[in-house]
Amino acid sequence: MRFDFETMLASERYKLLLATVLPRPIAWVTTRDARGAVNAAPFSFFNVFGNDPATVGIGIGSKGPAEPKDTRVNIRETEQFVVNLVPFSLAQEMRVTSIAFPRGVEEPDEAGLSLAASKRVTVPRIAQAPVSMECTFIRRLRWAASGWCSARS
Repeated sequence: MRFDFETMLASERYKLLLATVLPRPIAWVTTRDARGAVNAAPFSFFNVFGNDPATVGIGIGSKGPAEPKDTRVNIRETEQFVVNLVPFSLAQEMRVTSIAFPRGVEEPDEAGLSLAASKRVTVPRIAQAPVSMECTFIRRLRWAASGWCSARS
């Protein structure tokens, strides 16, 4: 079967990618907004991309047309974030943090998660996470989803 990303809706491409790239770990990305509120959002579109410098990439979508997610806004404002791995034992808490809360609501509090101070960035990490990577923004990449990828089976 061949999938033509140019003719697919973004929601169809998203579902196809989710269903085919497995296993896929999930990360909580913690950020802090300009007022100090801590955001924690789950991302399955993340990975490591290099070791010198150590580079982690996350794919941040949008809430809607011209409406960026809080994670993107916060990273652009502060240039800091923490990538926390989500263990299976915290799947329910991860689901809570995926709720589209209004901007400024602190998802870790809503999910009953504990925060701990980071050592190299001002954004806290999730204390229950088995691995937390303290990150500073390097570069934003933008590209058109169509025309550069096709899948066959």
